[in-house]
Parts: sequence; C-alpha cells; structure tokens
Amino acid sequence: MNSRYHVPAVERTFRIIEALAASDDPQRLSELSATLKIPKTTVLMILTTLESLGYVQKRGDGKFQLSTKLFELSSKNNPLKELAHHDLAALAEEVKLTVHLSVYQDDENIIIDKVNGPGFIQFSTYIGKRQAFHVTSSGKAIMAYLSREQVDTLTSTMPQHMFTSNTILDLATLHNELALVRENGYAVDDQEEDAGVRCVGAPIFNATGQVIGAVSTTGAISELPSSAIPSLAIAVKRTATTISRKIGFQPMVNPNIDSMPVLLTPPE
Repeated sequence: MNSRYHVPAVERTFRIIEALAASDDPQRLSELSATLKIPKTTVLMILTTLESLGYVQKRGDGKFQLSTKLFELSSKNNPLKELAHHDLAALAEEVKLTVHLSVYQDDENIIIDKVNGPGFIQFSTYIGKRQAFHVTSSGKAIMAYLSREQVDTLTSTMPQHMFTSNTILDLATLHNELALVRENGYAVDDQEEDAGVRCVGAPIFNATGQVIGAVSTTGAISELPSSAIPSLAIAVKRTATTISRKIGFQPMVNPNIDSMPVLLTPPE
C-alpha cells in the first residue's frame, strides 16, 4: 500500500461496514469498538455519518445494522439483473403474479430484482433482501443443485423456529423435498415462510452448469391455488431456462425447456 494515498478514515469506515456485514446480529457501538480496536468516539462518528447517508440503521435497542442500500447499489450493476429483467417482466405479465430474481452469493440467497404483479395484492419483499433457503421456493431451487457439503453448511445455520405451521425443520424431510425439486425441476413454498402465501421457483445455471440463482413467482393462495402450481411451474421453468441459456448454459438431458430438471442429482 502506498501510504501517501492511504486515508485512515476511509479504511475504518469500511472495516466497520465489513464487521456489520459479517455479523449475524446487529452490533452495539462498544462491540464494534472492542472488536476493531477503534476508539468509541470514532466509531460513533462513522456510524452516525453512515446512518445519515442511509447505509446503516440504528435500532431501538441502540444496536446498529446495515441497511439494504449497499445491496441495492451493487444489484444495479449486476449483469444478471440487466440480462434477465425483460424475461421477469414478461413472466409477471403472463402469470399475473409478482416475480423475483435471486442470486446465490456468499452462502446467501439475495433478491436482486423484483417485478410486481398487476394484482391488488402486493408483497413487502425488496431488492437486497436476504432470504432463508429452506422456506422459500428460490432457496430450495438453489439448494437442490448444490453439493451435499454446501447444503450441510447452509442447514447448519438454518433458523430453528417455525415461520408457519408448514415450515420444514427436519433435515430428512428437507432432503426429500430437495430430491423432489431435482425430479420436477422446480420448488414450491407452500405457506412455509408466510401464511397465506405460495411461491414457485426454478434454478438458474451458468455456462459450467453451476446453479447461481433462481426465478420465483409469489402469490396469495387466493391467486395461486395448489391446482395451478403445475402449469405455473412450466412458465417459471421456461423463464429460468431462457435466462440460463443467455449466460451460456446448455441443457444436458433434454433440450425441451419444459423438461427440466437438467441435472438429476446434485454435484458431489
């Protein structure tokens, strides 16, 4: 590093941002100061500035956490978002439901794009939201095509509480669910994260056949009855395959896009 151009305040700012991003829980000022060995007054000044700019949120208990602003900024330059947005919009118009684009990044499932459906019911999801894997259709669509080691890593930090009465917490049941995803080529969230809400998702693969994200549709159970899932899944899989092909993926089993899954077993 050329010390002539080194700016200590900038370095400390990014160390604080990285510490907040690395923590599973919001942090107190004193915790950040002790961990980073930065004076409390300096940490407070930096956090206050970041909060005024919208990058940090201070909770009612005095703890600090990152807002979604950094995710929103990074997602604007994500080439997958730009490449896929037209297809997401077309899917939303076709099925009359809200559509999300998620990416698998640093062991997280992050929404990078959203197209609201035309209906009266709207959802509070947002770009930059981190989603649990085991209760979302996008998360299960991604997990189904990860290695067993990667899945074990994700399930080791899986929230151990019931989001709804349909939430899957038993690992054997979850693995059976993932096998079903590979068999059908799509995943379903049947009121597992939010009561009264169903989602259908399908994986997106890159040119080397690795899963990198998912397309999912979300609707209230009044909009998305269980009887509509098979036909909806065809449209979702078609969109996911179209996006995958745009980034170089070639189906290895059957070129018919309605015949996904492409990989019948997860990689070793």
